[in-house]
Amino acid sequence: MQKLPTLLMTLEEAHEFLDPNKPRTIFSDIALTYRKYRVGLNAVTPRPSRINFDVFAELWTKVIMKTELRKDRAYLTENTPYLEYSDTEIKMLDVGEALLISEPKIRFAVPIKVAHYPEYLETRGKADYGLQESGKLSDLDKRLKQLSAQKSVSLQ
Repeated sequence: MQKLPTLLMTLEEAHEFLDPNKPRTIFSDIALTYRKYRVGLNAVTPRPSRINFDVFAELWTKVIMKTELRKDRAYLTENTPYLEYSDTEIKMLDVGEALLISEPKIRFAVPIKVAHYPEYLETRGKADYGLQESGKLSDLDKRLKQLSAQKSVSLQ
């Protein structure tokens, strides 16, 4: 049997889609049940206290950055293993600093540095993956129209 690839979906402003006062969404379903199909959810939010508790509990890997709001810090420390006494630490994190929690593999909060992606790309330089150049969009569009026309003719 072939192993399925893992798909990780990133959801920005996750609190808007995972709010406990709103009905279930495809995103809450992904977090709650799709792991067995190797589909995961990366919930990005400045307001973790507004995420449905059941969904929050299923988010096993968390990168926790600074938050000023006491309600959000309390939610994080009360509902994330190994952060029980980290309220002040979360408040004092600097720009680019974070705590990594990844249950059940990492059993303590790991301090990490998060790079600003555009700056990282500048230091990394251009990568050559040895891939063939893709065709022009107009050429691809023309080919799709040809294939579509062939398909409609063969269906008649």
